[in-house]
Amino acid sequence: MHPGRDAPELAQTTLTLAASTAGPSLLSLGAGEVRNINPFGRRRSLGLKRLGDTLQVLRLLWTAREPVDFDGEIFKLKDAFIGNAGKDHRPEVIAMGGGPRLTGMALKYADGFGTGAPFVYADSAKYAALVQNHTQTLKELGRADDTFRFALHHIAFITKDKDDFEQYVDNPLVKWYAATGGRINQRDWATEGIEPVMPLDWHYAFHMKPNSMTLDEIKAVTDRVTPEMVRKTFFYGAPDDIAKEIRPFVEAGSTVNLIADFGPILVPAEPQATIEASAEICRLIKQAGPKD
Repeated sequence: MHPGRDAPELAQTTLTLAASTAGPSLLSLGAGEVRNINPFGRRRSLGLKRLGDTLQVLRLLWTAREPVDFDGEIFKLKDAFIGNAGKDHRPEVIAMGGGPRLTGMALKYADGFGTGAPFVYADSAKYAALVQNHTQTLKELGRADDTFRFALHHIAFITKDKDDFEQYVDNPLVKWYAATGGRINQRDWATEGIEPVMPLDWHYAFHMKPNSMTLDEIKAVTDRVTPEMVRKTFFYGAPDDIAKEIRPFVEAGSTVNLIADFGPILVPAEPQATIEASAEICRLIKQAGPKD
């Protein structure tokens, strides 16, 4: 969520954007990252409260056909109404993140729950268990008939082939990403036989403040990153290589698959070619697993 965009304004803006699109639209929201919040005078400690209120306010304002009230922890509404234009084409909201509080909010108030691979789930079997557990919870909440989305952000690095990726494993930018975001839970590295670079209790959303770090401090991190850690951070290679790694997650229950290609940050490419490569991955993975 943008640090300066409160729930009512977000409801108006996204409803306008959704109404201007030809197809369905998705809005992904999380509790925020300290690097994008604290520098602007906001408190990251309020992130979950703001998210919980926002999910409820969006649903309320997008469905209400008359003025409504809301008494939340952050937002207070009295006779609030944004009109009815576009409400038949409202966005679906995906709550992105993890942890029991955010997950509970997603299952109660959102249209879907999103997380990531491989940086949160490197094992598709564990992701399948997550989907099964959340599906059961949705039934218990009376949402069994809802079209609930299970979304995954797939961190990819698209190259000509898998061998072509090797020229980037020692790049400091790639190594920084691997150290800080390769596994959100630093303890997950140990299960894959890799020693984490950051402290075990370190989490990028709470602790990463790159604008406040010196170059020497950043270099001390990247110098400890191994090529194997970099390889395990991304789904990499040509589109068909990446699709093969993503397909088990689709079969496990992911119904919204978002390709986040890290490659263009380092690899010169025409924008159209970059988009087409990601689209090819989507085409290949859509051949298997649950369909939207």
